[in-house]
Amino acid sequence: LTLAFVHRAPVRRLVVSAAVGFALILALNGVKQQYRLILETSTQLSALQRVELLGAVLGDMISNPRALLSEENVSLNVTRLNQGWIIARILAHVPSAEPFAEGETVRASVEATLLPRVLAPDKLAIGGHEYFERFTGVSLAAETSMDLSVAGEMYANFGHFGGIAGVFVVGVLLGLLFRVFARWSRESVLWWAWAPYVMLYTAKAEGGLAEPMNHVVKSFVVMMAIIMVLPGWISLRRFHFRKRPAEDVPRPATPPELPLPGRLGGDFR
Repeated sequence: LTLAFVHRAPVRRLVVSAAVGFALILALNGVKQQYRLILETSTQLSALQRVELLGAVLGDMISNPRALLSEENVSLNVTRLNQGWIIARILAHVPSAEPFAEGETVRASVEATLLPRVLAPDKLAIGGHEYFERFTGVSLAAETSMDLSVAGEMYANFGHFGGIAGVFVVGVLLGLLFRVFARWSRESVLWWAWAPYVMLYTAKAEGGLAEPMNHVVKSFVVMMAIIMVLPGWISLRRFHFRKRPAEDVPRPATPPELPLPGRLGGDFR
């Protein structure tokens, strides 16, 4: 998008690029499971051979429009994008096989966010392995990182209505954070350069509560440290904003003096 804006790409090129990108996303999500199954049976492949294998599998999918646009593949992509299958698993597993956590994971997320691991060596480890199998009944591979999603975690703690309320509270907090950048951007549009750095992880579908909280807090601290230390960002230091000198501030024009009755020799009757 940035390149298209800078180089003023024509609409036709943008449409073609979007279509190609859409096809690649459909194909990539469609072949992931097949690709992983092949790798499990072919453990001796080199890195180059893995790349070649992925290219071959992707090529087979893209060259077959019937498979690419099949109902099964489209459904797989939709499920993959919104991670609805994770929440469905949690709904089926809690509380029938695992009782509600009643705020346990929320407290652990707050602790993991506020305390460094030096002070809390046993605090929650990011990645989902601690909660995913417990609340979904599905085991994760050692190299896979996937959590419950905020909606799934809120339900796993507080049930249907409590889960909805929990998601609402998280949404309000994220909205307030976005409002901070919106207000600061009135003083300098450069604040919009930092907003994605701080908030991008909050849109990750399969992240739990701990992941976005950790990322937001730590990235906010890093952002403020860089702004306070590096001279290039001096304009964003809030205490640096000063009012313009009095001589530079334009004064309102003085309205012309109107003649008073009788000044020109008449009483204007």
